[in-house]
Amino acid sequence: MIFSLRNRIQDPKRVLYLAVSSDIHERFFITSFIQELVTQNQLLLLIYNIDMEVIEKWLPLMNTDNI
Repeated sequence: MIFSLRNRIQDPKRVLYLAVSSDIHERFFITSFIQELVTQNQLLLLIYNIDMEVIEKWLPLMNTDNI
């Protein structure tokens, strides 16, 4: 979270996502405490599949209009 704050100050146009494997997301991020933590800190998540080596989800959805 410190890096995120530093990033917002030094490079406000950059968007920082926390990369989380799908198995960890399914087991750990479903708890109400972690969901509240993610919401309160406005964390952006990138969910990836380790075995297939693909990104499964961007949470919230990434805006790709300018890419």
